Amino acid sequence: MIYLSKHNILNQFLGCFFIAGSLFAVLSTGGCALTSKSAITYYNLDYPSPKAEYSKTSPDVLMVYKFLSSSEVDTLLFSISDEKKSSSIVSQHRWQENPVDMITELVLRDIETSRLFDKAVDQWSSMRYRYALEGTVRNLMGEIVENSARAVVEAEVSFIDFEASKLGKKIIFRKLYKITEPSVDKTPAMIAQAMNRAVKRLSKRIRDDVSASMTIISSEQKGM
Repeated sequence: MIYLSKHNILNQFLGCFFIAGSLFAVLSTGGCALTSKSAITYYNLDYPSPKAEYSKTSPDVLMVYKFLSSSEVDTLLFSISDEKKSSSIVSQHRWQENPVDMITELVLRDIETSRLFDKAVDQWSSMRYRYALEGTVRNLMGEIVENSARAVVEAEVSFIDFEASKLGKKIIFRKLYKITEPSVDKTPAMIAQAMNRAVKRLSKRIRDDVSASMTIISSEQKGM
């Protein structure tokens, strides 16, 4: 038979109490971390791709260079400016990926599926190409003004012909596109949906301008 002294019993009790307290602290800390992580919402840019929409498909190859972003564009946090608040960042709402890269991928995808060109490739392709698109995203954020909200996308885009006979004709056009799309309400989730619609409109306007330019080039070539 083993007898425990009062001193040993007290030490065992304190030891168990310390272990239980430490375990509770670890679980509490983990719980807080999990809560903070789950509070962050991530957003993507995506929408259904267009179907074939152009009657004449150019037989040439178009390269879409990776769009750049100006210093004002936050590629990590989903920025929303509110005229009634000093802060313009919603730290709990972030982009799943670099939004400028997503815009590049969507513009390229839409050109492919719309059949504007026989082939459209990204800048890592080794395929020989004649035409190219390059751009810089100047603004990409939500705006809250009074009781309404909207998404704003601004991009400067150039359409280039590397086989133009004259140096001055290489840049077919350079345009600054500004798209504003109203949001259903002022919540970040609805503004993010408006942002998707705005990018969709941006892609469509770029395609239409490229298509119009290709029609002019085709007419000029026939007139030679």
